[in-house]
Amino acid sequence: MTAREATDHTEASTQDDGSVKAAPSKGRSRFAALSTNRDFRLLWLGQASSEFGGSLTTLSVPLLAVALSGSPVAAGLLGSVGFVAMWLAQLPAGYLADLADRRLVMLWADAIRLVLMGLFAVLLVLDAGALWQLLVLTVVGSGLGVVFNAAQSQAMRIIVARDQIPEAVSITQARGFAISMAGPPTGGVLFAIGRAIPFVADTISYGVSMLFVWRIRTPLRPEQRPEARRLLPDLGRGWSELAGNAFLRGKTIYAAVTNLAVSALLYTVIIGYAEDSIVLGVALSAAAGAGLLGSLVAPLIMRRFPLRALLVGVAVLRGTTVALAAWTGNEILFAATLAVVMLAGPVVNAALATATVLYVDAEVMGRASSSSAFVSSVLQPVAPLLAGLMLHAWSPTLAQWTLAGGFALVAVCALALPGLGLRLDVEET
Repeated sequence: MTAREATDHTEASTQDDGSVKAAPSKGRSRFAALSTNRDFRLLWLGQASSEFGGSLTTLSVPLLAVALSGSPVAAGLLGSVGFVAMWLAQLPAGYLADLADRRLVMLWADAIRLVLMGLFAVLLVLDAGALWQLLVLTVVGSGLGVVFNAAQSQAMRIIVARDQIPEAVSITQARGFAISMAGPPTGGVLFAIGRAIPFVADTISYGVSMLFVWRIRTPLRPEQRPEARRLLPDLGRGWSELAGNAFLRGKTIYAAVTNLAVSALLYTVIIGYAEDSIVLGVALSAAAGAGLLGSLVAPLIMRRFPLRALLVGVAVLRGTTVALAAWTGNEILFAATLAVVMLAGPVVNAALATATVLYVDAEVMGRASSSSAFVSSVLQPVAPLLAGLMLHAWSPTLAQWTLAGGFALVAVCALALPGLGLRLDVEET
């Protein structure tokens, strides 16, 4: 039975190992139906533990880098290196997610990170930590995070009934926003108590994640087994799917432009308010809260609008908000635009993720998604530099109008790109 068939049952089915696959929800809340899906709960809780542990080191890593090197440049270098590691890991992660046992991939990714994080925590306790060790930890941890997430996406497709995918994607996003609100401040407090404490907590979180993943009963093995002589042809199938699938092509171009516009806005706010930590802190917290709210309402919105209308509407909303701030010249209003952007972000992300699950063949979804992500994220490193250059060369108002124009370009892309005219109100039949 293929992964797609495994999500198309109209009645609860029992697997060979005794696990029960949740029936599609009809006449009842899909969120409630997900709560009865044992394996989805295990997958969700395991990653929640891992994400929370990782969020504890979000502030601790740059703070430790500065403490070890005495230079803030080291913190920036670690961030850039981590991004490059994530970018380069996209393609092998997609290959593993398609052709290896997803349970084993997730367990190995967690196990390696647990060992490395634990060793580094011990070195910190012994006052033997070094910057190069933190660099290795960042590179390996970032790359394995991509590998884990790719396998998790394929696992969710198998575990969750097809008509519940939008809700599953949305509450997974909501988890991330909720953790981003609580984790970094908590990690900062723990770091102040002891440098090693956040890293010890992160180590424990990987162990908890492994325990949850290990208890998943649904078979997560792929139909096809990888062969060494088929490595390059199999890897190339992701690129072939991207080239031949109109939705994936449109999604990739749209995501590339959107990533640049949103990231440029984020860094314009951060750099522009770097000397006003109170306003910046409130803006970032409000943005995280808005993202949490957006994640919860995403399924309701997705099921009522075609994908193209949704993408165009979100881009227009974002651009209009930024333009209004530029027109009024109100700095507080401009900082608040970040919350509007993040409120709509989970709706767009959940819609595109759901469409990918529903309209891309399960056999090649991991490789196709990783190829798409590899291309669509290539412009993101430009965003911080672009924001800095705009604020250096132009007035804040002109920079804001430029950002508004960027979102107008996003709306044009969403309107014109073929393959985005899909509906997401998919029901089981």
